[in-house]
Amino acid sequence: MYLEKYRTRRNRFLAINIGAILVGAVVIGTMSVFFPSQSTIGLNIGLPIIAAGAVRMFDYKLFKLGEQKELVDDLVQEWGILDIQGGRGRAEKEQYEELMLRCNDKLHIQAISLSRFQNDLGDVLDRLGNQNVEIRLLLLDPESQICDWYGDADTERGDLESTIRDSTNRFLEREIDSLEVRYYEGLPTNYFRVDSEAFVGPYFMSEPSRKTLTFLGRTDGDLVNSYTKNFDALWEDSRVPDPAE
Repeated sequence: MYLEKYRTRRNRFLAINIGAILVGAVVIGTMSVFFPSQSTIGLNIGLPIIAAGAVRMFDYKLFKLGEQKELVDDLVQEWGILDIQGGRGRAEKEQYEELMLRCNDKLHIQAISLSRFQNDLGDVLDRLGNQNVEIRLLLLDPESQICDWYGDADTERGDLESTIRDSTNRFLEREIDSLEVRYYEGLPTNYFRVDSEAFVGPYFMSEPSRKTLTFLGRTDGDLVNSYTKNFDALWEDSRVPDPAE
């Protein structure tokens, strides 16, 4: 939709200026062939038209740059994109930590196990708990078929079922009153919401999650909003871990 809109405007810009050049050439040619005695008048009329079209054609690059900037502004405004990262591993830890340190309302996360998250940002999590921030963590249900399939497909994760259970126990051992951990059964998605901003992105089988493309966006933007709806739906259908498991 966006590209088509700007492509149409760009083509119209080219057509108008090429048309101006052709009109000027036709005026000059017509006067020279059919009214040779008034060819000077034809030149006086046609040359400025050709010049105007030619000058505007030289401005085409600037026009394109302006169009591209407007396109980006529209995408940022409607989709709420604030940043695009090449991964969400340790290299991006500082960005996650900076966002969490400003958190004063809610921290909602959907992931697979969040085992690395505890190692990297466990201290910040405790701090948010002391501030009574609403912390909701969705981990992949270790008893689900998707967990079995994902664990078999992604051999780098080892025993995924045990990893998720161990991570869950570590969260519960923190004894944070405002923290809830639940299991979801669905396609794994990265959703890391801190107040009104969120990191979102997919999981790919072909590359580790720490190297997977991730977006940072506003929760009121269309991009993050779709992930938020997915999180809320999964949370409603999720189950509380059984300590006896």
